[in-house]
Amino acid sequence: LTIVDANRRVVARVFSNLADDRYELNGIVERAFREKQPVVSTELVPYSLLCREGKSRYCVLPVNREAMVAVVVVPMVAPDGELLGALIAADILNNDPHLPYKVQEIFGKEVEVAITQRDLRIASSLVDEELLPVTIAPEILARLVKGNTYRGMAAIGDKLYETAFAPIKNGRGEFVGSFSVALSKGHINKIRRDNLRNILASAIVGIVLSFALAYIVARKLAGPLRELAAGARQIENGDLSQRVNIMEMDEVGMLANSFNRMADALAERDRIIRGNTRELQGLNEQL
Repeated sequence: LTIVDANRRVVARVFSNLADDRYELNGIVERAFREKQPVVSTELVPYSLLCREGKSRYCVLPVNREAMVAVVVVPMVAPDGELLGALIAADILNNDPHLPYKVQEIFGKEVEVAITQRDLRIASSLVDEELLPVTIAPEILARLVKGNTYRGMAAIGDKLYETAFAPIKNGRGEFVGSFSVALSKGHINKIRRDNLRNILASAIVGIVLSFALAYIVARKLAGPLRELAAGARQIENGDLSQRVNIMEMDEVGMLANSFNRMADALAERDRIIRGNTRELQGLNEQL
């Protein structure tokens, strides 16, 4: 955590007493000054800068080495618009001991989320430290350097993973590393088996429900149809007083209504025929 003035000279460092030197990350600071807006970037920072910032573990290692750092630059502007300086906050990503636990809370333990510095894995959501020295395959690195993503199988340690890599660029658009999400092939096969089991279970439930629905519909249709068939047999046997009950005005109800009208018409014709027969019998007796 560092405060610089408008000339990029260090005013104060939170974790170090050193001051009055020029801050080294020119590009990101100048961009924040130019836009007068906060700027977030991922940068490769030399060990010498981290040493001056008070990170003593980087003072004893070769000074020509670099670490990946997430940087936020917040410009400080006076009410009249004059640029006063900036507040710079940064977090070192290399071998962050808290990263595995923070990422596992989001993605779970089966997913490996990793950050690489160029081609070297520097942080992983897996607690197993043996995975950290693993490098990216050259063909994957070539795609990332060009700014392209990669999706497919990749070897991490001695296991195959289904992976997705996205390049990380600094404030100048240069490739500095990658962010990847990986699922082991064994876990993918487990997911597929679970999905197949769920699909089969859903299919069985769907078939059972389909038969149950068909049975209910058949019962609903078969009852009125059987009543219509029984009424037709009664009329065939001469019982023209037979009628069927109309429960609902659906297609079967309309058919039952037509059946009742037909029975009424037959009964009326039968009444007329019987009346005419009696008149004929009377005339016949008179003759």
